[in-house]
Formats: sequence, C-alpha cells, structure tokens
Amino acid sequence: LFNRQYFMKQLAAFLEKHKGTPSPDTALIYIILDDFRAIRNSIGIATSDEVLIEVAEILTGMKHQSEMLARFDDHVFTLLVPEKTADMVRKYADTICHQIKEHQFQRAGQFVTTECSIGVEFYANHVQNAQEFVYNADSAAESARMEGGDQVRVHNPISKSSTDEGEDSSEHSLEAIRYAIANDRFALLYQPIVGLQGDASENYCVLLRMLDEEDELILPKDFLPSAIKHNYMQEIDEWVIENALKTLSERRAKGREIN
Repeated sequence: LFNRQYFMKQLAAFLEKHKGTPSPDTALIYIILDDFRAIRNSIGIATSDEVLIEVAEILTGMKHQSEMLARFDDHVFTLLVPEKTADMVRKYADTICHQIKEHQFQRAGQFVTTECSIGVEFYANHVQNAQEFVYNADSAAESARMEGGDQVRVHNPISKSSTDEGEDSSEHSLEAIRYAIANDRFALLYQPIVGLQGDASENYCVLLRMLDEEDELILPKDFLPSAIKHNYMQEIDEWVIENALKTLSERRAKGREIN
C-alpha cells in the first residue's frame, strides 16, 4: 500500500486541483484497528504484522480503481473515496467495518478476530488543507473508538462544545459554520407577531438557529459573530431567504395569507 507521506502528498495535490471549484463528491475514510495493541502483545510483533497484511488484503479487495488506499500509521489505514454520495460513503464504511469484524485472521497461524473504528470526513465540508482533512476524519474515528469501537462516525464539528469558551472557540465556531452551510445544519423558527388592535393577518418574525449533532438548537450569538468575522454572512443570508420563501410558498399554496 501507499505510505503516509505519499498519501498526504496526493491528498494535498487533490485539494489544490479543486481549490475554488464546486466541491466534488469525495470523502476520506479513516480506519483504526480497535484492539491491535492487545493482539500484538498476545501474538508478538512478527505475527501481528500478518494480521495487518490480511486487513490490507480485505481493503484492497473492496476498493475501486479510482480510490487511493494507504497504510497511514501503525494500525491505521486511510481511503480517499471520490465520486460517491454521502449515503454511499456511509454504507461503504459500514461494510468495511462489518467485513473486518467478521473476518477470521489465519495468516498468523492461529484464529484472531479484531474490530475497527472508522471516521469519515467529506471534502464538501470546506476543509482548508490536507492536514485538516485527515485530522477531522481521525477525530471522528477516535470518537467511534471512545464510544466502544466497531462503528462508523461521520465528522461533525457542530456540538455544544464547539461554542464553549476557550482559546480555540472561534476556530471551532468557524469550522461549525462551514459544516452547517455544506450540510444544511440550520433551522428556522417562526415567531408570531400578533396585532392587539384587531389585525387578523398572519405575520411572523423569522429566527435562525444552528443544529448540533443531537439536533439541539444553537443560538445565533454563539456562531454569527464568527460568521461575520470570516465573511460567511452572505451564504447564511441566502440559506435563510431560500428556506423562508419555501415555507412561505407552501403555506400560501394552502390558502394562508402569511407574511
């Protein structure tokens, strides 16, 4: 397989090629063998390397010609997957997870089983460079591992912790904004404006919220200052207008004179 250095070089070249162009359907799948250190301690370094060879054979047998596979670290593999939708990538990652779990590794001279934690990051999330691309996928894989392993997690920077106070809070907020724009992670609330002098018209004030990973609402004060600072307000405004008009159109089609 390709090594880490070559993979990063090719990943950087890919990002440079697509810089400033519409985001292609491309994802990075980051695969960590959950209990590999325990396996190595049990069967030794030489025979545990045979386990890695079998994992490499599983992944090589599954990957398509357009995909780039690397042994990124000791027991970590990375797979750059172009031309697949988010749903396709998620199913692909789930299949990898299942195949590794169900495989009985025999090359080491004895039956060994292992599981993996997989993190997924999408290029459409406005990643800025190769290091950020890999870091985000790695973070998602680590989250999967911390939650018990043998599962897939898609990187999602929008969480309550991303708006906590701290020296990196503005950068977390910026990453969350880019993710929300790319993945439609905003929500609109409609607050009625009721006339007290007999006005029967339906008037609403449109309020914007961001959705975290549990679909909880994040208030504008926690993300709009960063959006203004980093010039993302036009994209957010366009999202608000488009979705507010869609709701307005749906309600008026049902005969309600909403403003």
